[in-house]
Amino acid sequence: MKWLLIRRHGFATIPLSLKTLVPLLLLMGEPTERAQAQCGLFQRGDANADGSMDISDPVSILGFLFREFPRELPCEDAADANDDGVIDMSDAVAALGFLFLGTLSPSEPFHECGLDPSEDDLDCCSFAPCKKQWSELQEAHVAFLQGDSSWGLPTFATSLAVDGSGNLYVTGKAFGGCPISFPCFIYYLTIKYDAAGEEIWRALIQLPVFPPVADWSVSTASLALDRQGNPHILEEYLTGDGEPFNRDYLTVKYSTEGEEIWRAVYDSPGGGQDRPGAMAIDVEGNVYVTGYSEGDLAMVKYSPQGKELWVTRVSGPEIQIRPQTLALDGAGNATIATASAGDLLTIKYDPEGHELWSARFHEEAVTAHASALAVDDARNVLVAGHQSPTGVGPSSCILIKYSPEGGQIWSTRYEAPDSRGNSLTAIALDGSGDIVVTGRASGRRSSEFSTLKFDAGGELLWSACFATATDLGCSSGGAQALSLDGSGNVYVVGGSGGDLTTIVYSRDGNEIALGRHPGRMYTVSIAVDSAGNIHVAASGEDGDAYLVIKYHRVDDLK
Repeated sequence: MKWLLIRRHGFATIPLSLKTLVPLLLLMGEPTERAQAQCGLFQRGDANADGSMDISDPVSILGFLFREFPRELPCEDAADANDDGVIDMSDAVAALGFLFLGTLSPSEPFHECGLDPSEDDLDCCSFAPCKKQWSELQEAHVAFLQGDSSWGLPTFATSLAVDGSGNLYVTGKAFGGCPISFPCFIYYLTIKYDAAGEEIWRALIQLPVFPPVADWSVSTASLALDRQGNPHILEEYLTGDGEPFNRDYLTVKYSTEGEEIWRAVYDSPGGGQDRPGAMAIDVEGNVYVTGYSEGDLAMVKYSPQGKELWVTRVSGPEIQIRPQTLALDGAGNATIATASAGDLLTIKYDPEGHELWSARFHEEAVTAHASALAVDDARNVLVAGHQSPTGVGPSSCILIKYSPEGGQIWSTRYEAPDSRGNSLTAIALDGSGDIVVTGRASGRRSSEFSTLKFDAGGELLWSACFATATDLGCSSGGAQALSLDGSGNVYVVGGSGGDLTTIVYSRDGNEIALGRHPGRMYTVSIAVDSAGNIHVAASGEDGDAYLVIKYHRVDDLK
């Protein structure tokens, strides 16, 4: 008889043998079915992923099968000790036989980390002993602007851009003036920093609002640079003397020295509610803005001098208020995407504002939401979003590809293993035409960063998730923004475990580096400059901080 120490759950040392342990646990009940998905690096037999194979591993297998304790195994492939493609009683027997009777060792990979050589549907989303140790991102400098939180008047950094010299432009909004005095003011604040993090200039647009605005957050601003490096911002212009305020599109162009060159306001024909959503600038310096407009989807084109060239409007039904998405191709055609009556609606216009085509992606019993849009070098259109069932079930990520003429080439969906909800927030294309998207996967244990890469044909090349133990029960987790460098390496940022978290993956999906800054963040943006330095702008969860971080480039990217 051997003395077995069941140490994982803190039980006392008890005398048991293999002959008595297995029949006893057979009385515990019937095993339950488990979700199955893709695999990763692991070592077979180490069912609880603690870095060694011992008695706690078969105990974990049996507890998982018969008592749902643990409720999940970190790596089902590791628990499949006999490599038969399923987790059942025979795996616990095989592990106990190896440990105490000298039977055959588990199948490879056993002696070192590796991939499963057998084809099966078991999952290995997380196996900590085989995880590459993250390099730590090094902060070059941090800029912090405190808002007037004592009166509930927040400060938001919402968008950023980097020019060819490494100068950083950040825009956002601040509030002040009340309740100490009236009227209240909304300040649209744009700041330029040099490559060393020193502030060069700031530009302020002040709008009086009386009485105070109930919705302090208003819309999320957009910022873009033209080919000369002039920054443009798209904001919400509020007028009137009470809620509901008249809300319009406000577009402003600054010089590189911070001087306002022009501003333009778009108000819908009925003078109703207009919520700006996205902005893009073509190679000639023409500016396109789009958003929700009095129940419609509107787009406005301005000349480089700020003259309104044309306006298009698309009637609903049920146009989503935000976000709106916009992308330009090399010929100056503009494509917009939104949700309408539960469908994904995509429309392409020529440079003169004439509609070239529209496509409505419809599926029964689901409601769709558009979140990101991109156009590749061949002028194919990629639309990203998510779908939620009208009944019970998890939401899924959706990615659709249209030809330049508007024909649907393919669509694909993705649900992270054992997830309860999936959504996408950003999309980017690399030089090979591959598509990278990022967003959030919510499970019963955590909210994770979920980053996916597809090839031009819609095949999933790799997926990567990131979650920490402190994410348990956290509703603010998930990636919010994405950027690629010239080599196709992937940079994502968002909230995780109460921190602002920045992650770097190689173009092949390998985990490279991690940066964490304490504090839950409300809105986040990211950009990578030509030298590989990483720039992040964010706001405090309560809107009381305007935070800008620059990280040094990662040297071990391949």
